[in-house]
Amino acid sequence: MPTCLIVDDDGIIRRIMKVMLLHLGCSRVWEVASGPEALALFGESSPDMIFVDWVMPGMNGLDLIRKIRALPKGNLPKIVMFSSESDINKINKSFDAGADDYLMKPTDIDVLLRRIQNMGFLVSG
Repeated sequence: MPTCLIVDDDGIIRRIMKVMLLHLGCSRVWEVASGPEALALFGESSPDMIFVDWVMPGMNGLDLIRKIRALPKGNLPKIVMFSSESDINKINKSFDAGADDYLMKPTDIDVLLRRIQNMGFLVSG
């Protein structure tokens, strides 16, 4: 079962995502409110998947993805940009920065399940 990190400055979104990920069978879910917190936690742990919000104060999601990918173990996790932005240019920028997938929020638990399974993780709904 994968471990997950949620990076979003909105506490309600983090809690909803955490509940859904635990329900789907993720073994551990960390949640942080900022890019710097995510980098610190990433240095201490090795989440299998990271869900990153696009818009956050201090460090946006694109910068966070680039910083994670530049770290020694930064190519290991699957990174999903998790945003309410539907602009195709922003979606493409997410992939260019190193995201493995792009998920619109709010999201449906069945869509989340399919995305996690498509990245090769065994979870169940």
